[in-house]
Amino acid sequence: CGDDSVNMTLRTWDLSTAYDVSTASEDTSNQINFFNKDVNNARNVSCFQFNPLGTVLYFIAEYNHKFCSYPLSTAWDVSTAGTISDDGPHGVSDLFRFTTRKDDGSTVFLMGDANYNVARIYHRTL
Repeated sequence: CGDDSVNMTLRTWDLSTAYDVSTASEDTSNQINFFNKDVNNARNVSCFQFNPLGTVLYFIAEYNHKFCSYPLSTAWDVSTAGTISDDGPHGVSDLFRFTTRKDDGSTVFLMGDANYNVARIYHRTL
């Protein structure tokens, strides 16, 4: 998660030993800079998640309070992200976390903090 134009890149590291982060090496070809790709539609990105097949990248664009996604033409390769799709704005001052249902992926729960002290959960059908 970066600000309006800094640190907006989702980077990938390959692990030579499964689950062992000490063996990580950065895959510089498998990255996406959200700001460079969709300046005003993907700013202040947070909370990303892939669908189970790795063919869709979901994320929150905090700048304009949108729940967004990119289709990936190559599974798990964020550098192949297509055109942004968004389901916002949600009328929430801060939309910053989400989770999808694990059983069938048909529902997303979005969490917002409209007053910086009152958490709210919103439900959307995908």
